[in-house]
Amino acid sequence: MQIVVDILLFLLAVFFFLLLCVWGWRFWLLYVQQRHLASLKWTMLEIRLPKDINVSPEAMETAMVAFLQGGGLGNWYVKNINGNMPIFFSLEIASLEGSVHFYIRTQSKFKQLIENNLYSQYPGIEIRETEDYTQKVFIEHRQKPSEANLWGITWTPTNSLKLDSEGKKTIEGDYKMFKTYIDYGLNKNPKEEYKIDPITPLLEWMGSLGKGEYGWYQIIISDEANYNNRKWPARYVNPITHEHKQLKDVAEMRLKQIRKQETERKIKFKKGDIIKDEFGYTKMRKNEKGEDVPMVALIDVYEDSREAKEVELRYEEKNEIEQIYRKVSKPIVLAVMRCAYISMNGAGNFGHNVQSVLSNLKQYTGAPFNSLKPEPTSPYDYEWEDPDKKRAAWRREEFFEAYVEREGLFPHFGKSEGLDGTADSAFWNKRLSDVKMFKLFYHSIFNPFYHPPQKDVFALNLEELASFYHFPGQVATTPGIERVDSIKSDAPNNLPI
Repeated sequence: MQIVVDILLFLLAVFFFLLLCVWGWRFWLLYVQQRHLASLKWTMLEIRLPKDINVSPEAMETAMVAFLQGGGLGNWYVKNINGNMPIFFSLEIASLEGSVHFYIRTQSKFKQLIENNLYSQYPGIEIRETEDYTQKVFIEHRQKPSEANLWGITWTPTNSLKLDSEGKKTIEGDYKMFKTYIDYGLNKNPKEEYKIDPITPLLEWMGSLGKGEYGWYQIIISDEANYNNRKWPARYVNPITHEHKQLKDVAEMRLKQIRKQETERKIKFKKGDIIKDEFGYTKMRKNEKGEDVPMVALIDVYEDSREAKEVELRYEEKNEIEQIYRKVSKPIVLAVMRCAYISMNGAGNFGHNVQSVLSNLKQYTGAPFNSLKPEPTSPYDYEWEDPDKKRAAWRREEFFEAYVEREGLFPHFGKSEGLDGTADSAFWNKRLSDVKMFKLFYHSIFNPFYHPPQKDVFALNLEELASFYHFPGQVATTPGIERVDSIKSDAPNNLPI
């Protein structure tokens, strides 16, 4: 009996030792990744536009190849010991009391590359380093984010791919295109009076803001080629096999679904049924005595699936195939998209501006294109969901922190409505940082092997990204857009001394 007890104690000791090793590894990764992010040197570039921009958003699409960076993840040592993570950038437009500015936040080492690419396509622009506008707004007004009248949304796509016949399990796949500048005919470089630029409603709203009002628009991006299960886990997870997949794999799954139309697996004949031919006549067979008797099904007989011919595809299916090929034919980035409105000291018409934020990107969506759905800062519709009036303020503060820190691509813990409610109730008299620390430790201890999925992240190709963020021409008549009067550039390097 003693030897059994000794074996059980030994196995228990081994179990706790391995568990401590797992916890240690999880907290080590959290530490080195945070250390890596804290060590990065960032530069905020402001782009001032010239009076005339005569090129289409295709110029921005060409310049955006500078954002396709895959370095720093070449081996296990730099990932697991140094804590290196995929490189990301932030493309932003901000209205500071009606003055509209274009920004790009980048690691300092990519500053020259981005400037070169932008100048090559937009020679009339002026690029300069500036301070982060998000840092000074609340300092100037001496208010906290939780106290300000702040409302924001995070945009996510709506389509998904069904993996089983019943549709109970799905894998999200952003394989459908949003409406881009090509669909608006801007790739043909029409005259200014004939242009329809989808970014102008956003700029017009930003330019209409007044004193004490701020409008922010942010797209955080990272090259999807890094998320290939070798450098970093792929974005899309198959809920049936739990495999991580890239967008091209999900798109291929959808193409197979469209091209192979499987009819419902209906039973033609149950076991024991008399079998009839296509005209309804009973099929006969010879028995042992040589007599004709009705043919009876010995097993259940199902209808067969068939391969759909190209001519049998419906218009919307052909259109979807075309969109899928168009989507994956260009480089892909993973993106987090946010938009916010901030009113200081009760300035402006808050309700009107909330509706404007909800409507500013609708021109990119609609059948047969992909659509966007908004996730607001405060998800509470009823008073009893926020009885102490603190949860809504915390959600606003979380949104503000995520915007300022440019978070979203590398979450430390996933979404959990049940845990969020429990943490909010347990820490109602504490700070938001205490709630977030509790969630972090909870997931690390009770889910040490759980890799948090990226929150609110979706895929865009460079054509779509250039449609959501580009420099407009004179078609954007918003007076708040500051434009430079002349071209400013450095002197040539080959001038004689």
